[in-house]
Amino acid sequence: MEPWWIPPLRDVVGDRDVVIAGVVPAAWVDHAAQLRAAGARSLLVVATEGGGAGKGPDVPTVVVEPPEGLGMMERLRFGQRELDSPRPDVIDALDDFDPRGEAVVVGSFLNTTPSLAGRPFLSYRRPEWVALEDKVIVDELWDRAGVARLPSAIGAVDDAPALASTIDRGSGTVWAGDARDGVHGGG
Repeated sequence: MEPWWIPPLRDVVGDRDVVIAGVVPAAWVDHAAQLRAAGARSLLVVATEGGGAGKGPDVPTVVVEPPEGLGMMERLRFGQRELDSPRPDVIDALDDFDPRGEAVVVGSFLNTTPSLAGRPFLSYRRPEWVALEDKVIVDELWDRAGVARLPSAIGAVDDAPALASTIDRGSGTVWAGDARDGVHGGG
């Protein structure tokens, strides 16, 4: 029995060419298998954060290598810039794979680009959605929406234990890192 989500995915990718774009090739192995199960005609991977470790899916792959020595956030930002403004070799590979520009494009959950060389992403993080992910300003949203909630506090990491003790109601606390200048695992 196929998973429940294959039929709706088939409606989107069935008998279509699909580009999987972003991160490293090995990140797309399971996605490629799922897209094939949903009837994707052919696949192309555009890896924007280098070759990475591990084997990628058995599909044509274009790899963009970031400069040496980038930290995690710099590497993510590099990959995003490569989706925003693809290099000529990436555009050539896309045009060879999908000359009419009709392929469905799937990206990582961190992608903020609406299209890849004119081909729309199936989904992307719109700026107005990204703004709602900032946990240090979410109280303002909850207040405007009239949402009742447990108390919260914002402070420096060094102050976190003391702040936590002031809001703990006996069940512990949940901490979230400030992601205004980056991400922390999509949490």
